[in-house]
Amino acid sequence: MAAGDYAAWFGFRRSDETLRWTSGRDKTPVASGLLIGTVVTIDPASPGYLKQAAKNAVPVAGFTGLLLQELEWELSIYGTEAQYVDSIARGIAKANRPSVITGGAGVKVWFKNIAGSTRIDGRVVTARTLFVTTGGLAVGNTVSWDGGKFVKTGQDSTSGVFGTVTAVSSSILEIVLAA
Repeated sequence: MAAGDYAAWFGFRRSDETLRWTSGRDKTPVASGLLIGTVVTIDPASPGYLKQAAKNAVPVAGFTGLLLQELEWELSIYGTEAQYVDSIARGIAKANRPSVITGGAGVKVWFKNIAGSTRIDGRVVTARTLFVTTGGLAVGNTVSWDGGKFVKTGQDSTSGVFGTVTAVSSSILEIVLAA
């Protein structure tokens, strides 16, 4: 993984401190398997916790944005065996642990759809679909969050715009965040 990458399916292309906002005192849900880079929001029903954002969520500084978790300091023989810490394991947020919501107009991020596979040691890697190209997604289109992945924003509406596409292929999506 390169600098700025948080998982095999998510990373930053441009993350300038003058553009990016970050808020980080809430935790992932207790029984969560949230992916780093998914859209989350503060959960009003569970103070101190985040939840996966609903359809058409837009970035709101300190409330709704992309999920990050930076817990490398917490890796140990008591939590995760070192040989199992890889780009897949690092990309799944630890449940009930502090997390960060981030975003910012002009911040550029990338997402990659990952095919499912079985590792040589028998571990199963689940397929990850973080965006779809249905509807002719192209550079210059806007994308929205559908509650589980990014999709092309409807032609007749700008509600729910999360970002603008700067590069796209069948497996990689690069966007500049709206806020």
